[in-house]
Amino acid sequence: MKKNIAVLTASALLAAVWTAGCSAGSGKTWDGSENSIYVADDLSVQSAMVYTSEKENDLYSAEGLAEFAKEQIASYNEEQGAAAEAENPEDGEKLPAALVSSSLEGQTGRLVFAYKTPEDFVKFSEENGDDTHTVISLAVFDTEEAKLPDLAYKTPAGKNADIQKAAAKDSHMVLTEGSATVYTEGKILYVTDGVEVKSDHSAVTPEGTGCIIFK
Repeated sequence: MKKNIAVLTASALLAAVWTAGCSAGSGKTWDGSENSIYVADDLSVQSAMVYTSEKENDLYSAEGLAEFAKEQIASYNEEQGAAAEAENPEDGEKLPAALVSSSLEGQTGRLVFAYKTPEDFVKFSEENGDDTHTVISLAVFDTEEAKLPDLAYKTPAGKNADIQKAAAKDSHMVLTEGSATVYTEGKILYVTDGVEVKSDHSAVTPEGTGCIIFK
């Protein structure tokens, strides 16, 4: 059976049980230091897989981890009908999935990916056994171009907000089905019930439907 990135990461870190990396900081700058999804103002999507083991790695090099990740990414891209490459070109069309960075330092390994579409994040996660989240659907929109889900909205402080106010001009929406830590480039303005706001730029979505509005 084909290995996946999550399996390799566990092996590389000698971890029988995986635990999340660093906890959320101020959220003003996403650095991929914890298991999370990042949505930029241009609606591009990245994600980070971070694992920490109980023992210091002595079986796998940082270079080996990066090369294995690149192999899995290239395989995924080829399956999607794109070039069997693992890094986006400086100019030209983005790959369905691409490696942004890879590191293995002591007991902690980190992989950061970029995606052509939100759907690629979901498909790539499923194919590679990424259990750092439970998201089965991810969509990102400009609020002026999409109808907001008919759900209850509130401010980060917990005050109720009507759906018309939530659809603020020039704002963006992240819609998830499943739980994950989500970082946004812009400041979070509104969330739906069940979304836990951690900072001005980060929140944790629930197992069901979650919506984050940011600008």
